[in-house]
Amino acid sequence: MKLYIYSDLFIQPHLEDKISAIYHYSEALKFPKVKKKLVVFIFSDVYRNYSREARDLINKKVDEFARFNKVLLLSDLNQTSSVISFLSDYSSYDFSLGYYAQMPFKKKTLHNIASCILNFVRYEESGAIKCYFIDLDDTLIPGVWEESQDEIVRDYASPKNGNYHSLLSYIKKQSSYGAQIIIVSKNESTSIQSALSFIDPFWDRWVTSIDAGWNAKHLRIQSLVHKMNININDCVFIDDNPIEIQSVKDELRMRNAIQYNGSFSSLMQELNILGLLNAGKGNFINERKNQYRNLLEDKNQKRDKSLNVDYSYELWHNNKDHYDRVMELSSKTNQFNLNKELLTKDSFRKYSLYTWDCRTKFGYLGVIGYAIISSKSELINFVMSCRALGFSLEQEVFNRLLKNINIRSVLFNKTEKNGVAETFINELERSHELKIISKPAIQKID
Repeated sequence: MKLYIYSDLFIQPHLEDKISAIYHYSEALKFPKVKKKLVVFIFSDVYRNYSREARDLINKKVDEFARFNKVLLLSDLNQTSSVISFLSDYSSYDFSLGYYAQMPFKKKTLHNIASCILNFVRYEESGAIKCYFIDLDDTLIPGVWEESQDEIVRDYASPKNGNYHSLLSYIKKQSSYGAQIIIVSKNESTSIQSALSFIDPFWDRWVTSIDAGWNAKHLRIQSLVHKMNININDCVFIDDNPIEIQSVKDELRMRNAIQYNGSFSSLMQELNILGLLNAGKGNFINERKNQYRNLLEDKNQKRDKSLNVDYSYELWHNNKDHYDRVMELSSKTNQFNLNKELLTKDSFRKYSLYTWDCRTKFGYLGVIGYAIISSKSELINFVMSCRALGFSLEQEVFNRLLKNINIRSVLFNKTEKNGVAETFINELERSHELKIISKPAIQKID
């Protein structure tokens, strides 16, 4: 549906790079008549100081267009409190830029006008946002649940974490308006449920479904959207990981993928830029939510495809500078951890320690993994932070280790939380014919 922007302000040069539309400028209020179009009227009383008769004329003209079109009126003529009240705010103008028709709006005001129009267009063309796909760790909660649960439980109520509380409230509000909320997390389902129960005991009232797994999120979201039979651009994806955000944009051509940097105000600004801030107000239908829940019951399908991410890494042998980081990983990392071993510095005298970092175009991840190998070429442990999972770095590092070391066997202790490590072990057993030795958990190596 074509968009028409009518105004007695010469606004086209200031908006055409942001909004594709047919613009018409007329101080005499003579605008071409159209039918079944999207029409935006923009009038400001600050410069023109309209008389009562002129206001009545404008309102009558807008009403005439509204009979046959979808109309948005951006105006302060009626002096009502609304989202467009910024038009009557004198701080929105720079009077040195010129007289009325020359558009003396500041850049921020032009941005607000563009956002209002984008919200209007998006809503009229697509309706309310149908689904929010949202990450858990470092998005809904301030940290990684499986690595920093004690700290999260201790500090979550602190004022410093107000951004996460605000995001939670916003997401719950969208659910109340009829949007489906799906948690897409690289975690075990029980772990996700535990974290959600902590931040809200009644989480199942607003969460439609939990998508737990370790495969690339763009694949998981693609599958979810297909099952729900909804358009990808009627959805919003919020995640703290720039790699996941970029993969969803590249692979799914999803416009509404937003990186959450821990700032709720920044997120709201991004939603505003995309024309999404006021686009979530649909109708809540419980039967629809239950229907989607039934559709997504068998959602956890295993996939082998990984993210296509350009990365580089460096592998170190017995680097003493990494001892503290390795001990931290040994205590906090649960998901990709072959054996939950609590290391001490004395441990490093008995084994060969290999560590590696990772760098992508999105930034440096730091030291994110380690391997411990005994003098008998037995892989005692292989650990990697969940920050670097999903683009085959673990296979790359293991294959490089194999070139230098004749690893004969691998120790593995299966737990409720290290399902991703079990998948990795199964792949090693198939592809390298390694001997897998199951052992009880080792509580401490010293």
